[in-house]
Amino acid sequence: MNTTHVLRILGSLSLILCAQLAPYAAGQEVPTLQDEAFPFKTLVAPTVYLNPAHVGSTLPAKVIPAEPMPPATLRKRAEEGDASAQYALGQAYAEGNGVRRDLAEAARRFRLAADQGLPAAQLALGEACLQGKGVAKDPAQGMQWLRKAADQEYARAQHAMGRAYLLGTGVAPDAAEAVRWFQLAAAQRNADALYQLGRCSARGIGMPKDASAAVKWYLEAAAKGDPRAQVELGHAYMHGKGVSKNVTEALQWYFTAADQGDSDAKEAVAHAYLKGVGLEQNELQALYWHRQAMHRSKLIEEDPVAAAKWDLRAAERGDVYAQIELGRAYFAGEGVTRNEEEGMKWYRRAAENGAPSAQVALAYACMRGRGVPLDPVEGVSWYRKAAAQGNANAQYALAIAYYQGEGVRRDPVEALKWFTLSSGSGSERTHNASGAHSWHLATADKGHTVRRSPATMGPRAPGEDIIWLRKAAENGDAAAQLELASRYFLGEGVAKDETEAVRWTRSAAELGNAAAQNEMGNLQMQGLGMPKDPTSAVTWYLKAAEHNDVEGQYNLGTCHRDGIGAPANATKAAELFQKAAAQDHTAAQYSLGMCYLEGAGVIKDPVEALQWLQLAAGHGDEKARAEAEKLSPGLSANARSAVEFRVKKFQEAHQ
Repeated sequence: MNTTHVLRILGSLSLILCAQLAPYAAGQEVPTLQDEAFPFKTLVAPTVYLNPAHVGSTLPAKVIPAEPMPPATLRKRAEEGDASAQYALGQAYAEGNGVRRDLAEAARRFRLAADQGLPAAQLALGEACLQGKGVAKDPAQGMQWLRKAADQEYARAQHAMGRAYLLGTGVAPDAAEAVRWFQLAAAQRNADALYQLGRCSARGIGMPKDASAAVKWYLEAAAKGDPRAQVELGHAYMHGKGVSKNVTEALQWYFTAADQGDSDAKEAVAHAYLKGVGLEQNELQALYWHRQAMHRSKLIEEDPVAAAKWDLRAAERGDVYAQIELGRAYFAGEGVTRNEEEGMKWYRRAAENGAPSAQVALAYACMRGRGVPLDPVEGVSWYRKAAAQGNANAQYALAIAYYQGEGVRRDPVEALKWFTLSSGSGSERTHNASGAHSWHLATADKGHTVRRSPATMGPRAPGEDIIWLRKAAENGDAAAQLELASRYFLGEGVAKDETEAVRWTRSAAELGNAAAQNEMGNLQMQGLGMPKDPTSAVTWYLKAAEHNDVEGQYNLGTCHRDGIGAPANATKAAELFQKAAAQDHTAAQYSLGMCYLEGAGVIKDPVEALQWLQLAAGHGDEKARAEAEKLSPGLSANARSAVEFRVKKFQEAHQ
């Protein structure tokens, strides 16, 4: 490289860097010329400063972006003949960065700088000629400009020359010549060239095939932050190619590249989650990473129809994730016309391809006849396949099926086995596993989960459900305790015993169960199984209301309205009725309507009153209907129309 060119480059660098480096003179971290933030991005190869001890590790290099120079300043310096400013202004026009995008103007600026011998501009102009961007496409002239820049030992141009010879762009393909240029650029630690040498070594392109040498090249490129090299290293460690197999190291490289947005890395992480390779098997995580790899999450938000079309193309090619997504889309009517039969067709394909979540969805449909013929036996078979892969929801459903005798011969022992497995697998339904599976058996016995099939139903032992219920209650399951309390109050399956009923209700309430807290309020308000104590009842109602329990809110509101157990406070009563009414509580809607009708705790508002009275009437409340019928004729047609609209919207939202 001649002295004039060196001085030009150094002068350009000084203009760019001096102001940026001043704050770091005392040993602070040096800013990097990042592609995204710096307009002079092809002036020098980006540099990442690494602690030498971290080379080869997955610790990311820390980068501080430099500030771009304003276009007005660039233009002024360009007019003064500054080559680096001409080039940077060309970049701004090429990218629309601070100016209107104009490829022709960009090429003109590149040429002005290239004619002054600036290698970055020569490279940019060469690439423009090769691609026909802003100038007529002219591969021969493009190669001339690339060579001029490369002959100045400009690493990025040397890499570009290698790519041209590798692909036969503007020259006849020549793998050996491509490797020679890559080696020249790699000698300057150009990450792109290091990566290309890794690929060439791995595939035997222009040089002997050598997996170990490929790993060394990839390692150097990866240490400089190249995500493609990081992915290749992940593959090498995952499969033991050129290096000892090490799944943990492979995953570290995959995650490092994925953090930089590399789609191949994200797909590799998805596969690891799907198959449980080095990570705990997690199909939901696999689906998340797959969608990230395909940029599908953003697509769904922006255009559900386009997302569904993308899913269809991928699903037809056999993509299991897309088959699941397409099945879900048809069930939800998201981007496609809602069609449960079509949805189940795609779930079945994914299920047959071994996807546990699809197998669960298909099993559920078979148990209920949703989109497929009702067939509990087939449903159980799909649950069994998913359960065998460790799917906790399938294990839970299989337990219910065995306990109820739905699709299989009833077998409580087998049911308990699957409940135990599901709780160990982390099913959301059995996270309180110490007693929850016993409670779920009891609730399943009431038909809360799946339909029963008389043909497969085995005989129940007398009192079996109470045994399970008591086990769950004794193990601290609040819902089981409340249900057991109800049985003692009613004498269902046990001798009627109000003392035992109160004991279990209190235990559940003290565990924070809002329904039990409200029930304790009812018991103390009425003096059932304990002395009547309205003040204590209000305390329990308050606890339930604070947990957003609708009954607790209504009962507490009634106490404040009537001054029972607490001072009369119409404003508080109205607030509590409002909260409960908004949750579609009929009595609260009637009470709130009367508050607005009478101006009790709120400003009198007959329109608001009519709305809540009509909502309560819609649930069959005759008192509310009578009040609404008296109130409605006195309102204007516009007011009645407004009420009708609001009532309709509320009812639609609470269907």
